[in-house]
Amino acid sequence: MGIANKFFNFIWGILLFCFAFFFLDYFEVLLIKYEKFKSFIYFGFLISSLFSLLLLYTSSYSKKLKILLSLIPVTSIIFILKIGILNFIFSITTWKTQTILYQNKENSNLKVEFQMHDTGFAGYNKREVEIHYFTDWFYSFKPRKEKYELNNWYIINKEINQLEIKY
Repeated sequence: MGIANKFFNFIWGILLFCFAFFFLDYFEVLLIKYEKFKSFIYFGFLISSLFSLLLLYTSSYSKKLKILLSLIPVTSIIFILKIGILNFIFSITTWKTQTILYQNKENSNLKVEFQMHDTGFAGYNKREVEIHYFTDWFYSFKPRKEKYELNNWYIINKEINQLEIKY
């Protein structure tokens, strides 16, 4: 196996890693909490798509395998161009917890939070959601119910202010 093939396999592995996390985060199945890791995933997805497509044609694989291996990078590039480069870059920012409102009594990883999202020049998006933390880095959410039975929830009202807004 040539050096080009080994390098392509390495870039291909990075692409598949970033591809999986990108689509989980973009379609809000599993959100990424830390912005630096999310930036690595998004930019790694973009760069590894381009490089794997370029390196594929320098590798010594058969034509059928080259066509098969080019499907994910081509689909990735088309998807990025479809959503737009600016939308792609602005979607890197994460939702920041401003206040933890409630915590579930049975599951400490289930919380109701008030979150804000910095949209740049347009200000902030705001939401109150029920968050389920899988780890410190990944979570899922669902829209907040109107009322919670207080016998299942602790009232926390803890100010976190991850956006560091001064008011």
